[in-house]
Parts: sequence; structure tokens; C-alpha cells
Amino acid sequence: MILAKADIDLLIVDSSYASLENVIKHHYRTFGVLGPVFTKMTNIIILLTMGVSPKNVAPENIIDNYSIPIFIIHGENDKQIPVQEAYILKRNNNYAELWIVPGANHGTTYVSNPLIYQEKIKE
Repeated sequence: MILAKADIDLLIVDSSYASLENVIKHHYRTFGVLGPVFTKMTNIIILLTMGVSPKNVAPENIIDNYSIPIFIIHGENDKQIPVQEAYILKRNNNYAELWIVPGANHGTTYVSNPLIYQEKIKE
């Protein structure tokens, strides 16, 4: 979601996270006491291989910089990126509109109901 200054009228965000660090923690939550260890190891691996800290990959920290309309779409039953991430993005930008797709999982918001999806995008 990092945008260069460009002539953009609308941003559509589908199944995005608000914070990569939150998502990493979410995936390791079932590992009990090892969860924080795996989280730390993953953060280090990402830093070493990609040169960026997951703490700095956080659209929630920059979404408020944009005054264009932002349409956030997220599946109600997203197992990869919790739906709470969409609510965080919405909370951090007054121009954002949020649509939670009933029953949809990660990346299935369109296929869950293509006609409604297309109608929402056109609005």
C-alpha cells in the first residue's frame, strides 16, 4: 500500500493487513510459549533477507496520509489475515469505506459473489 505521488482517484484494498508484525504474531499464536520465539526468528529472517523490519511494514501507519477515497474489502472468515486488520485500516483513515464480505476467506471476496463485488466497486 505504499503509493508514490500519482494521479490516483481511488484505492481498493482487498484482504490486506494493517501490520505485518500483527499477522506474524497471529500465525504463531497457537504455538504457545514458542510463539514469541518463532515471531522473533521470523522478524530476523525477514530483516536479513528483505532488508526491512516487519514493524516498518505497517499500512496502518501511512493510510491516514491519503485523502483519496479508499475502499477496504475483507473476508469475514479470513484465516490468513484476521478481519480485525481491516477494521484497523478503516479506523486510521476518515476517507476509507469498509466492506466485510460475509463468509469469505482470504482472497475469496470476489469469487464469493462476483456480481455484488462488481456493484460495490462501481459505487
